[in-house]
Amino acid sequence: MGGDVAGQKDRIPQLTGWIYALVDPRDHNIFYVGQTRDLDSRKRTHFAGGHSVSGAMIKVLRSNGLLPLVVVLEADVPLRRLGIAEAFWIALLRRRGCELLNVPLQADARRQLQHAARSAGFGAPRIAAPSPDDRLGPEPLLQEREQRRQQRVR
Repeated sequence: MGGDVAGQKDRIPQLTGWIYALVDPRDHNIFYVGQTRDLDSRKRTHFAGGHSVSGAMIKVLRSNGLLPLVVVLEADVPLRRLGIAEAFWIALLRRRGCELLNVPLQADARRQLQHAARSAGFGAPRIAAPSPDDRLGPEPLLQEREQRRQQRVR
C-alpha cells in the first residue's frame, strides 16, 4: 500500500512554480524577471533568444559567447500566487534601481499586488506597491513618509 501512495504522489501535477531573474554575466545586473512552472524548459526558451526585448539582449550576449545567469528568486510558489509574486519582484527590483526589460505593470497587476500586500500571509515585512512617483527617485517617498510622521506626531 505504501508503494501505491508513492506512485500516486509522482503522478500529481506540479502545483507550484518559480520566480527567476536573468542576470547579465558582464556586469551582474538583473535585466529580466519571470515566472514558470518548468524552469529548465523556460531557460531553453530564453537561451534561444526570441523576438522580445529580453530575447534581443540574450542574442547580444550569445554573440559574445555568453549566456545570462539564471537566479531563482522564489521557489515553490503556489500557482495562484505566481503572477502576484512576479509583480512583487519586478516592483521591488525597479524600486532598487534595476533597469528591467519587463513590460511595465498594467493597472490590473498593480491592483492585485496592492491587494496581496494588504492581505494576511503574503509575507513579511509588508511593503506597499510602488507608485508611479517612485520611479522618479526616493524624494517623493521620503516626503510622503515625513508627512505621515508629522501627522502621527500631531
